[in-house]
Amino acid sequence: MMKRVGYVQFSPKMFQFEENMERAWALLEGQMPASADLLVFPELALTGYAYGDQEALARVSSEQHNALTVAFAQKVATR
Repeated sequence: MMKRVGYVQFSPKMFQFEENMERAWALLEGQMPASADLLVFPELALTGYAYGDQEALARVSSEQHNALTVAFAQKVATR
């Protein structure tokens, strides 16, 4: 069985969770085919990539951000 893979390519901004989520969704809405079976995002697409210390990591791995990540994934999955 053949599967269609789509991707969202962008450079996430570090610690800009909501901005990254909005940007990923806008790119998805504007460019992705509705028929993709799997969508691939950049690694750590919502939180940005590198963390200098444990406190910085804790800020983006909070319960609030986890809930927003799950909500974003559900929105993408039902698109």
